[in-house]
Amino acid sequence: MRRLLVSFVAVVVACGHPAPAPVVHAPTAPAWKGPEILASVPADTPYLFGVLEAPAPAVRARLVAQSGEQIKAALKKAATGEGRAALVAAALYAELDGVEPAHWMESLGFSSESRFVLYGMSLWPVLRVEVKDANRVRELLARIVKAGAPDVRPETVGHAELYKISESYFSVVFGVVDNQLVATVMPDMMLDTLMPSLTGTTKPEKSLRDATVLPALLARHRYIPSMIAYVDTLRLLEVVSHNVGNKLTPQCHDDLARIAGVMPRLVLGYRRLDERGFVATMAIESPRDVIRGLAKLHTPMPALETTRRPMFALAAAVNIDAMFGWMRDVTGQLRSHPFRCDEFDKVNHSIDELASKLDEPLPPMVQGLRGFELVIDDASVMPPSGTGHVLMAGDHIADLVHQMLVKIPQLAALQLPPDGSPVELPLSRLGIPASFKSAHVALRPTRAALAIGNESARRASERTGARDAHVPLIEVSYDLPKIKERFGMFLKEDDFAGLSNIGSTSLALDVGDDGIDLDMVGTWAPGH
Repeated sequence: MRRLLVSFVAVVVACGHPAPAPVVHAPTAPAWKGPEILASVPADTPYLFGVLEAPAPAVRARLVAQSGEQIKAALKKAATGEGRAALVAAALYAELDGVEPAHWMESLGFSSESRFVLYGMSLWPVLRVEVKDANRVRELLARIVKAGAPDVRPETVGHAELYKISESYFSVVFGVVDNQLVATVMPDMMLDTLMPSLTGTTKPEKSLRDATVLPALLARHRYIPSMIAYVDTLRLLEVVSHNVGNKLTPQCHDDLARIAGVMPRLVLGYRRLDERGFVATMAIESPRDVIRGLAKLHTPMPALETTRRPMFALAAAVNIDAMFGWMRDVTGQLRSHPFRCDEFDKVNHSIDELASKLDEPLPPMVQGLRGFELVIDDASVMPPSGTGHVLMAGDHIADLVHQMLVKIPQLAALQLPPDGSPVELPLSRLGIPASFKSAHVALRPTRAALAIGNESARRASERTGARDAHVPLIEVSYDLPKIKERFGMFLKEDDFAGLSNIGSTSLALDVGDDGIDLDMVGTWAPGH
């Protein structure tokens, strides 16, 4: 965790010092009218998570059924605890007991097509959910409150009846306002000021329904409106400073501004969500100089072959020499202009430690490496077997392979021509079980491949000669049903909680034109 933190902070310097990097502004978008649920959401909210448009019926049914199963299981477990939360969970579980998971929303008074938004009213979170049957939702709330807080009664606020449960200077406020379930948590001192906005009596000066923020994000990242989420880090810093300004020193404010300048906005959404599967993306919008620095780490590699739908695959296209050079440059800048906030003292210390290690020369076997891929098509424990391959690319890969072979007596005499010709490995002499039928190695001046399986000779040769392409910096692919089938005995059922719908999935991390993108492409599990 410490190294991850250091790596994260190291990116901060790429934006320069001491002034924060310029904000990446979204392109202009045509005027639009969003759904009514956005009418009470201020356009300058620092964060938003919402479903603005229901997916296709078949996809919606799949997702609702899965969420129903998860919610019922979570409530059943929570009901076994103690305190008010357990009483509320038990009451909610009683409402859903006997209800088919596919119909849990309707049973509570909502619709499977209900839109919802979670956003910040200043710093404080507000949830709005469209309701289908307002009376049923009111009755539901009354039963739940009676179970967990029997002394609490609804209060009339404008044209709405809201429950308020206060504890330790904060209040939880919730109830039905027109056709929406509204809930929030905020300090008691803010209730009178923000209550009109919560009930809709006072509308924001400019709402997300009319502003260009969302259509610009959808267009910029090619998202569909099924789900959209974002965090505006610079705006979030402003509201944090306003609400806890007396606790935030100028030095800490400046340091947080440096970090926010590197990633002014984090955005999540879907580019596709249909019966075939989904394409989801998380984007970290960043200034141009940050992007240019990260782009230098990229190196060409063959495209990862996933047509066989492998059980697991991992690939990287990172120039190791460039990566270490970039890290030395960034840590050097951070040491020249360290963080001044007391809370970041440990980060500064970790950067010093990392910089001292980076000053050491790279081990010879690591120098010149430019990427690798590991693909496991299938594997089993009994009998031990598997098919797949490993590919390594580097400036001195041929020398590295020969150095490794010399250290293995059974392979010391193996001759590997550097032309990509496959050479069979003597598996029996290496003590490898007979259930592994075939393995071959192929070598070229800058590539080496090891393949296992019936087609290992062809595969090893083809991967060393595959054409270079622009591929993601890091890519991971896996088939969850196949992993569960082959190795389920070693895994807990909780390891797959919430993933019963998912089939094969791939994640790709890369640097785009205006930020860092993490793409997730998946299919639905058979039978779901």
